Amino acid sequence: MTVKPGSPHRVEHGGRAWHFCSAHCAEKFSDDPARYDGSAPGTAAERDPVCGMTVKPDSPHRVGHAGRTWHFCSAHCAKKFAADPARYDGSPA
Repeated sequence: MTVKPGSPHRVEHGGRAWHFCSAHCAEKFSDDPARYDGSAPGTAAERDPVCGMTVKPDSPHRVGHAGRTWHFCSAHCAKKFAADPARYDGSPA
């Protein structure tokens, strides 16, 4: 998901401003930035295809599609993906 820099949902972390689509996502990031910014040591991470946040492979929010398991930062993003996977999975329109 692309979020405009003027979004009111913003968190300062690691010397940069992180912008979010909602207060919920900003709060989730604030609670555990390393889970989402890729800085947690020794953990491989994936990008949530809906919002772009970094997600640990042990995230409980998953959707199987096109022969792979997609990981999400929240149930909300997983639900959006499941409703329209082609919008987010990079397949040709």
